[in-house]
Amino acid sequence: MQKFSLKAAGIIARRETNDRLFFLVQCDRAESFYRFAGGGIEFGETAAEAIVREFQEEYDLMVEVGKLCCICENFYPSDGHLYHQLGLFHVCRLLQELALARTLWHKEHDNIKLVWRELRVLRDRTLHPKGIVQHLDNLEEAPLHLVVRHAKFG
Repeated sequence: MQKFSLKAAGIIARRETNDRLFFLVQCDRAESFYRFAGGGIEFGETAAEAIVREFQEEYDLMVEVGKLCCICENFYPSDGHLYHQLGLFHVCRLLQELALARTLWHKEHDNIKLVWRELRVLRDRTLHPKGIVQHLDNLEEAPLHLVVRHAKFG
């Protein structure tokens, strides 16, 4: 069976005075992967509305959604299905302060957390979507279009 999904996520960056660049990312307890927070877009909802809703529902955070910076088409197999996921990534800004040392735990999934991680750390680890990490310091350019085809996707 083939399935299509539409996702939206927010990319939130923070530059420290020493010029170190940090991003707010989701990961599991072991930090075996990183991804940007967001979720499925509901019928009749814009990507920006979905991002605002997801940050509020999952972490009680308020965000301001900026420009679209990346479109990712992800083709992958899972649970006997073939998936085609379209992800819309927007530059966002937190509307309240969140300390670099603070960890927020997902309100529905106790193994998922939201953390600040430095760009150099993200370059050395698995960051989804694949290929986005090399573009994180140039998010103001025209939207990036990534296509990720996993080997087992036919």
